[in-house]
Amino acid sequence: MTETQATVVENMADRQTRFAINGNEVAYPGAITVYNIHGQVVTTGNSSVSLSHLDRGIYIVRGQGEQGTLTIKVARGL
Repeated sequence: MTETQATVVENMADRQTRFAINGNEVAYPGAITVYNIHGQVVTTGNSSVSLSHLDRGIYIVRGQGEQGTLTIKVARGL
C-alpha cells in the first residue's frame, strides 16, 4: 500500500507558500476552496481541508483570510 502525498507544484500568487501542506491536509488561516482543473469546486473548509477523498490529479487551492487571497497549484498522487 502506498500513501499518496499532496505536494505544492507552484505558488501562483507570489512564490511564497503560506499554506501548510501535511500529507493530504491543507491548512490556511481563513476560508479554503479547492477547484478541479475544470474550475468546479470540489471541497471547501475553514482553516483546513482534506484532499484524501479526491482522485489523483492537479487541483487549485485558494485561501482567503486576513492576509489576503493566496492561490497554489497542488498535485495529488502524481
